[in-house]
Amino acid sequence: VKIIDEETDELLLLVSSMLKRLSKNHVKLSLIGGLIDKENYFANKLRQKISSVFSEVELHKPDFAPEVGAVLLARELLKLNS
Repeated sequence: VKIIDEETDELLLLVSSMLKRLSKNHVKLSLIGGLIDKENYFANKLRQKISSVFSEVELHKPDFAPEVGAVLLARELLKLNS
């Protein structure tokens, strides 16, 4: 249990950094990845910590698969560099 607490705390640091960079009052966040997007103790603990620490974060299921998001981001970057 200690290692799960430590690792979820590390992920909270990433969320905190993201929020500082975005400077938004409300952020929708999707958890994607083999361990964190499934129903298990680790993912549930992480979701609980995010919800309790960051009131401005709304956790929700992703709208698209990660691959689609990568294509959309690449398309936006290409527009910026044109």
